[in-house]
Amino acid sequence: MVSTETVAAAMGAGMYAQPLEDVCIRFGIVSALEKSHFLAHMAVESQGFSRVRENLGYSAARLLEVFPGRNGLTTLAQAKAIVAGGRNAIAEAIYGGAWGAAKLGNTQPGDGARFSGLSLIHLTGRANVTAYSQAIYGDDRVVRDPSMLEKLPDAALAAGWYWVWRGCGEPARRDDLRGSTRKVNGGLNGLADRAIKLAQAKKLFGIA
Repeated sequence: MVSTETVAAAMGAGMYAQPLEDVCIRFGIVSALEKSHFLAHMAVESQGFSRVRENLGYSAARLLEVFPGRNGLTTLAQAKAIVAGGRNAIAEAIYGGAWGAAKLGNTQPGDGARFSGLSLIHLTGRANVTAYSQAIYGDDRVVRDPSMLEKLPDAALAAGWYWVWRGCGEPARRDDLRGSTRKVNGGLNGLADRAIKLAQAKKLFGIA
């Protein structure tokens, strides 16, 4: 059977290919079907394995389209003002405030920017980063230094940990792409691209 490393490399994972195989072994991501879903989502979340920190390069119109009503965002003028403030302002607008506190545990000033999407799976929010740090290290070192998630081994480890912690494998093992997307992303963002990547992974694993 073709290895996870080989498939990941063929999908453009580069230096993450071997760590992703190690992660699959460590976290019990075993079947070719589940691994196909896992690698497809990692490819999309990280923009082709090129980003382990969320881009957040939204235009004002796109920001309003994707996050209508988030922390009171309702008008294009508001969105333009946020975008003019740069990446951190965008992160605070969509991951901070009352919404971020309730949904992501972002309770401290600056948490929205500090804990915006990190690692290959774009782990987001103080609560999620805290849970990861405690699970892997038994302390809060990653909370104190979230940049750990931008480097190996954590960039890959966090992806495998989150996949299992959030039960992403259950719909993946049923080949339910919409279900695994909701588990990974919280919605259906990038579904068409995920379908393309999933088909590619399946073909490489020989199960297309």
